[in-house]
Amino acid sequence: MRIAGGPLWKITGDYIYELHYGADTGETMINYVGGEQIVSGQPEPEPSGDHELPQACVGCSIDEAREAANKMLDKIQVSIWTDNTSYFHNDVILVEGKVSDVTSGSPVTITVTSPLNSIVTQDQLPTYSDGSFKTTLNTGGSMWKYDGTFTIKANYDSAEKSDVVTVELSGGVEYSPNYSSSESVISVQTDDNHYDEGDTIVISGNVSTVVDNTLVVLQLYTEGNMVDIAQLTVAQDGSYSRTILSEGALWKKSGEYDVRVSYGNEGIAETKFSYTPTSNSGETTALYEVDAGSNGTFDVEYTIKGGMVNDIVIDSNDFALVVQINSSDEGFIIVDLPREFIDAEKQNDTDDTFIVQIDGIEVAYSESESNSDSRILEIDFEQGDSDIKIMGTTLIGDDSNSSSPNVSLTNPRIINAFGSEIDTTVNVNQQIQVVADITNHNISNQDFIFHIVIEEIGYEEWVSGSLSNTQSLSPSLSWTPSESGNFTVEISIFDNILNKNKLTDSITLQIGVN
Repeated sequence: MRIAGGPLWKITGDYIYELHYGADTGETMINYVGGEQIVSGQPEPEPSGDHELPQACVGCSIDEAREAANKMLDKIQVSIWTDNTSYFHNDVILVEGKVSDVTSGSPVTITVTSPLNSIVTQDQLPTYSDGSFKTTLNTGGSMWKYDGTFTIKANYDSAEKSDVVTVELSGGVEYSPNYSSSESVISVQTDDNHYDEGDTIVISGNVSTVVDNTLVVLQLYTEGNMVDIAQLTVAQDGSYSRTILSEGALWKKSGEYDVRVSYGNEGIAETKFSYTPTSNSGETTALYEVDAGSNGTFDVEYTIKGGMVNDIVIDSNDFALVVQINSSDEGFIIVDLPREFIDAEKQNDTDDTFIVQIDGIEVAYSESESNSDSRILEIDFEQGDSDIKIMGTTLIGDDSNSSSPNVSLTNPRIINAFGSEIDTTVNVNQQIQVVADITNHNISNQDFIFHIVIEEIGYEEWVSGSLSNTQSLSPSLSWTPSESGNFTVEISIFDNILNKNKLTDSITLQIGVN
């Protein structure tokens, strides 16, 4: 039985129920007059959170749904859909989406808003190489207790790149807001209208009627991004307060910040303040003299924002230049690489791409200019990044034009039994695959051993293979943790299992087991 009510039942007329089972379909029609209870001629399947048809293309296959999303991306830059349009409480919502233009290091921010117009949850999701992203939402818990329309918003890279989808929840607590009385239920204010980085912010207010075991929910956000959330105890006289220090990674944006408080079913109040960070780093342009050992020195010109350059050194083994930085903020560095000393070339003397790693993780870069004397690269970095390695095929005037004799080892990660990348926190007895990307830069074939070691438990596994010239592979090895704790997986590439001569530097992956 289905109750005809809510925002999806606004239009009077004929409604068609269509049911799908495998390749077979069936349908029935009902006539709806607003406010009446309607029972369909065939039972409608209850929402269980285990559907496979994305909202972007109801009634078609998963592949057709994703194709529909790709077509949508021609007009919008972010697309988001769910596996159903209605759910019960304690269901699981599958959220999927896609972005049209992937920016390296930029996550998709998912924000869920309740019928009370308060933020239920917010998360940041990585995008895969094809621009897709995926997560699940469990509709259990106090933040999901009300029936009604929940809005799921995907934001990518900027406020303009966003899309929303709505879902209906039923079977919980009916929400009947009384906006006329909400201002008298709860109030909120700050002790100033403007703050600078490092200032102390005092948020306080009062509730008109104290209800036992009811907390004030406080949310602070800017441009849709959550900065702080807290549940506050109300004093006997109805007052509450929270003190926040405006510093740290979440306090980098200048502009207007929104404070929202809610109390019980009906009490909602908001206020705003402006904020200016003082740690915005300006751009610095300079020349750095690089020590090339017996080959003398050479100059590298750079421009950096968001940090400072501590040192620039060469890594002969990887035909690389390593820029060591102190990144006080997210930012970028532009380096002018003189071809005479470092370059990336193919066998026909045409330009090849550099491989750029930040702290062992391969990242994207842009090449803004290329001429006969130099190549200019622009590389984005995050706060806390330290080593930027730029790997080419020739270094310090090497005119042999041979490719690097090493295999590059990048992008360590874990995947589940279905081949999907997962978070680095897993459960006991959950089988996972440890994966990394390897590329052969030789002009000849390269045999290799893909090898992992977990020192904490004495675990060791390896697999052999062979790479043709310029070929890339993503080998994997399985591990099923039998105990909880934090583990470090060392990933290496050897020429053979007996001598274990490394073809490149090892990389590590941190895994937490619950």
